[in-house]
Amino acid sequence: MRFAILSLFLLGACGREDAPERTVVEAAAPAQMTSVQRRIVDLPAGQRDAVLLRAILDGGAPCQGVGEVERRPDANGAPNFLARCVDGPIYMIAVSPTGVAQVAKIGPR
Repeated sequence: MRFAILSLFLLGACGREDAPERTVVEAAAPAQMTSVQRRIVDLPAGQRDAVLLRAILDGGAPCQGVGEVERRPDANGAPNFLARCVDGPIYMIAVSPTGVAQVAKIGPR
């Protein structure tokens, strides 16, 4: 008798599906800047422009001097700067967590 009741109980439980677990996914917090990135972002304008010019020139791109810089929203944890050279070219510069600059030409010439 006990075996029959236990069998019915187990058999009834076999077809039952429990509600799926709810998984809560929190939005990722913005990445914190490294000390290297923070130092570059916090530089006075003249020094920052010189660092960005050096990054452009080290990449082999032409630029006679940085005339204007705009801070752009961070992307993938990297601070971004839009640099307009006095002779025309425009570059987007992203500073990696280790301080390596990635330079991409986005404007004329």
